Amino acid sequence: MMFLLLLLFVATTRGKSRQVPVREVISRTKWGGKAPGNVVDGNTTTLYHSSLDKKPEWLKLILPKETKVEKVVIINRFEGVPEPSLKRLIGTEVTLIGSSKNTSCGSIDSVKSVADLKHQTYTVPCSATAQPTLAVFLYDDVKDPSEEYDQIIMHLAEAMVFTLFTLYP
Repeated sequence: MMFLLLLLFVATTRGKSRQVPVREVISRTKWGGKAPGNVVDGNTTTLYHSSLDKKPEWLKLILPKETKVEKVVIINRFEGVPEPSLKRLIGTEVTLIGSSKNTSCGSIDSVKSVADLKHQTYTVPCSATAQPTLAVFLYDDVKDPSEEYDQIIMHLAEAMVFTLFTLYP
């Protein structure tokens, strides 16, 4: 009976994403009480806000153990003014930090249209570059001069890391 339950569990969970807990979040800067740990607390009303000094900004999400990352999901901070807030994350790069090498998953290069502006969500797939990852690095130093509201200031509600379920690590 136990074997059948295990077989059923494996059959129903194989190939499904699961969120990876983040052990620690480190940032280059922070502004006010908007601490970097707010991006992994599961609450989209608490925020991370970088300083206002307009230098390149980054966040490092440190994982509890090496993990093959499938995707990174970033939920933008919503301020009630859609146009500026939708464009602020353009240029943000997602890089996997491994024990032997770093690999880029890609970047946010356009505004994604969603019906619910309050939960503006960007998904950056990493499956093609899946490698054992110790940390996920979010970096923004690009300001698109044609985009009036593109900023080099990070305002994030949440950042989540996902892996595919595997029976054996």
